[in-house]
Parts: sequence; structure tokens; C-alpha cells
Amino acid sequence: MGWARLAPLAGRGLALLAAVVVLTFGVLQVLDHRHAERPVGSDGYGWIEWKFQFGALFRGYDYNTVRFLLERTAHIPYESSAYLGGFVLYGLLAVGGLALLARQRQRSGQLLPALPAPGTETGPDFLLLLLAALPLLLIGLGETIELDGGNYVINDYLNPFFWLHKLTERITQFRALGRFIWPFWWALVLSFGWYAGLAWRQAAAQGGRRRQLLWIVLAVLAGNDALNAGKYYHTYTQRDNLFAEPATDELRQLVGWPEAAHYQALLPLPFYYVGTKVDDVPCLVVDPDDPHCNHTYQLGLITGLPLMPQKATRTPGYQAVELQSMFLPGGPAPALLARLDQRPILVFLDSAYYNGQNTYYRDLLKDRPEMLALFNRVPDFIREQGMYRLRHQGNWSLYEWQPRKS
Repeated sequence: MGWARLAPLAGRGLALLAAVVVLTFGVLQVLDHRHAERPVGSDGYGWIEWKFQFGALFRGYDYNTVRFLLERTAHIPYESSAYLGGFVLYGLLAVGGLALLARQRQRSGQLLPALPAPGTETGPDFLLLLLAALPLLLIGLGETIELDGGNYVINDYLNPFFWLHKLTERITQFRALGRFIWPFWWALVLSFGWYAGLAWRQAAAQGGRRRQLLWIVLAVLAGNDALNAGKYYHTYTQRDNLFAEPATDELRQLVGWPEAAHYQALLPLPFYYVGTKVDDVPCLVVDPDDPHCNHTYQLGLITGLPLMPQKATRTPGYQAVELQSMFLPGGPAPALLARLDQRPILVFLDSAYYNGQNTYYRDLLKDRPEMLALFNRVPDFIREQGMYRLRHQGNWSLYEWQPRKS
């Protein structure tokens, strides 16, 4: 591969990359009318749990029946999952063993095929594919690489984000860095699969029965991994639909009547809000208890009402401040009232979090006195706002709240 051929290709690649960046940024600016309100940076950019960990390439999933000999035993965070599979890992060991054997016997051309020149009919540009994916691998590792449990830290100067971060904090919006490994993963798997095909054809042409058997065994490993994955996704991932009957029967019984048009929104209590930055002072994030969160989603679908809480990412902090002002003495802030219309709000209360049956929120907020105080004010909030209880079922209650009349 000469420079005369590589230089124009690299130039076209850089031009395409620049066009994609400009187009993506431009589309986001046009479609997102609130882009100026959103935070420039994002939490989690440097979290080790969200960066790619090299050992993930060798760590099989729980459903794999055949594991790699040199498998990492420590837990792999889900964002870093990138197991290469038995076909590639044992195949690379086989190639290394054949290469050593060929070198010892000085017959390398007879045991392993030589790599054809890129760009030829028999030599697809897999080398270029791997080179193109290499920067993404370096991005996935993060700006720093920790060794020995963080006792040694290496700066990843080859990571393009290392330098872009010096120019703009917006690069931290790509916070789940472990996902950048997948183009490299595919490039490596496809490249090895192509090379295994060359090795099989060479062994067949030379009558190398033992080498043919070796590649057959490796193909069986690939099939076994595929079967394991298929069985896993066919069984474990087939969950009951929480948003259809019978999972929603109890809440449908609580609602009792379809008067959604009478209300403008649904307010669940305890209130939760996820989406602002965790390093805000004070931190406004309140993670919901999963069952409570599911109940609010179910109620939203049953009634057709929009939810006032939030569970997403990259939301403006002032919105959380306005919403949480509901629970302060004196009621909602004028800015929040200005966003509401004349219709009342349907309030859903799960009193299990206030009568001692469920201590999730008290445990969650015990070290955050500002947010714990807002949580504890909910009974006073209901009383001060003069809410009218519509329905009651176990620990659940539905109230009607007219904010502008308070």
C-alpha cells in the first residue's frame, strides 16, 4: 500500500468525517429549539464504568457455555461488553500456534496463507477497515487508562477526544465511551472470518486434513456462541409487558373512569426527576424506585396524560428547579404556573413511602437534606393545596389539584 494511494483515500475520509460532523451538528441545531438551554457538558464522561475495558474482549457472557482460557474473572460493566467469541479468540491462538510451528519448521507459506495486497480482487481492504476503526478503539478507552486499580494512570494521547476536549466541553456529551468499541469489534471479527476462509481453502488445496479439522472446530465454536445467544434472547429477554393487561389491571381499577381530557397532566408522588447534572449544587436528581416509576408510566398510558416528573438525560436544570418549587411553602413558582393552563392536575400518591412500609426514598436522600426536606413536605403539600381525593385503593390515592385556585 503506497503513500500515493493512501493519501487521497485519507483525504476523502477526513472530508467525509468533517461533512458528517457539520451535518450532524447543523441538524441538531435546527431541530432542537432548546439547544441553548441545555448544559454544554455532560456527567459520566470519565467514569470507568462507561469506558471500554480491554479485558471485555476476553470475558464471555453469562450464557456462553464455552469460555476462553484466559478469561477475565472480574465483572465487566454493561457499557464495556464486547466479547469476541470462541471462534475469534481460539482462532487467534490457533493462528499464533501455526505461525510458531511454521517458523520452527521454516515452512510458513505451507501452514498459513499470506495476506494478499489490499485493493486486489483477493485482498479486501480489511487492513484499512481496522486502521479506520483504531481511533474509535482509542476513544473507547478514554482520555486516561488506569492500571493496578487506578494506582497508575496513562494519558491516552492518541485518543482524538483527548485533544478535542481541550477545545470544547461539548465532547463530553459522548459520555458512554465504551460504545465506540463496536466498529473495531466488527472490523476485527469480519477480518478474522475472512482470513479463516483463506486458511480453510489453503488447507483443502494442500490436503491438510488436520488443519481442515481445526477450522471446522473453530466454526463449531462460532455456531455454539450463536446458539447460546439465540437461546438467551429467546428466553430471558421475553418479559411480561408491564404496560398491558393484566399488569395494569389494578391501576385501571383505581382510575375507574376515562376522564383524561378533564386534566392537563399527571403528578406522581413521591416526585422524581432524572436528567440534570449530578454535580449541580444542590443536586436535583431524584432516582425513582422502579415499581413506583413503572406505576407512573402505566398511569400515563392508561389516562393519556403527560407526566410531570422526568427520567431522561440532558435536561435544563431550571426546569427541575421550577417543578420542585411545587413542594416549597407558598406553592409553585410563578414561572411554573405560567406554563400551566386552567385545567386541574391529576395527582397519584403512593403512601407506602410515607407510612414506613417502603423506605427507598428516605434511604436514598438521607445524605441530601435539601431533597429529603422536599420529600417529607409532600403530606403538607397535599393539605396546603387543598387537594380533593377522588379515589383510594390500598396505598394508592388519586387527587385532583387546581394549582391556580391555591
